[in-house]
Amino acid sequence: MSIGNFKTIKEVFFTHLRRILQFISLIEHLFLYFALLGIILISFTNVMMRNTGLGGLVWADRVLAILVLYIAVIGSSIAASEKKHITIELAYNIFPEKAHQHFRWVSHLGAALAAGLLAYFSLRMTLFEYRSGMEVIRGVGVWVPMSIMPFGFILITFRYFAYFFMEIASSAVEESIE
Repeated sequence: MSIGNFKTIKEVFFTHLRRILQFISLIEHLFLYFALLGIILISFTNVMMRNTGLGGLVWADRVLAILVLYIAVIGSSIAASEKKHITIELAYNIFPEKAHQHFRWVSHLGAALAAGLLAYFSLRMTLFEYRSGMEVIRGVGVWVPMSIMPFGFILITFRYFAYFFMEIASSAVEESIE
């Protein structure tokens, strides 16, 4: 295999990877919009029913709490996709600019590993809740709404590993140019 073919394969791979990440981001945004809409509609309906003497929706508080959890996890994933997450930039202030690129891929790898650990432990917690048989609402186990946590952290892990590989590839290209 020649070097030219490898570059083409790599470009195609990263193009498809970017498209996958864009598609995931679109789904996350749609889910976030519908969850926010659900919170607004359920809250408004519940307040109107209580103010008119109809008593309100018995399940509303639990569903609203679940939707807030979903918004927090999906919002975290969106923040990671837009690179608007919390970062520690101490190394960027201390070391020369040429070293910054290496800090970016180390940062992405560290974030991927941390999110992977969170995914693992949240999956264990969800499986524990599944085995417990507890219900959040009649007929719906606690594990069902909790499943967003491992799912969200898996998305974040995937995203940071993708950023890690894209950063490594771009640094390899820049080093070969120099």
